[in-house]
Amino acid sequence: VEYGNKIAELTKTHNLTITNQRLSDSRLENASNNESALVLREVPNLFELQGELLDIKQFVQDISQLSDFVVVEEIEMSQVNSEESSLWLLSLTLIKYQFTVQRPELVDQLFLAVPPQSRIDDEVLKYL
Repeated sequence: VEYGNKIAELTKTHNLTITNQRLSDSRLENASNNESALVLREVPNLFELQGELLDIKQFVQDISQLSDFVVVEEIEMSQVNSEESSLWLLSLTLIKYQFTVQRPELVDQLFLAVPPQSRIDDEVLKYL
């Protein structure tokens, strides 16, 4: 819900109109390993937006500023069929990645198994 609100707020900020929005079924990234405490879930979202070309460009750029881990899977643009219109249609599929606890009883066990001297990789820290 919070993620959807962030996208809706971005559309308002950039004067875009959401003409269609659809949340697809989530997909499990590592569904083959049922023993995992955590699974990485892909949550696809389809957005169809309408607005000025510059506003659409700024909206797409601002997606990278979201605190969620989001990948643009598919993007398609077309101009509204009218000689007087400067409006464009954007069809955008975003994939939000999130971890889901699959086996809560293993989370504490895995956490406690990490040695105290462990160091978080610099690239991971930059993301966090």
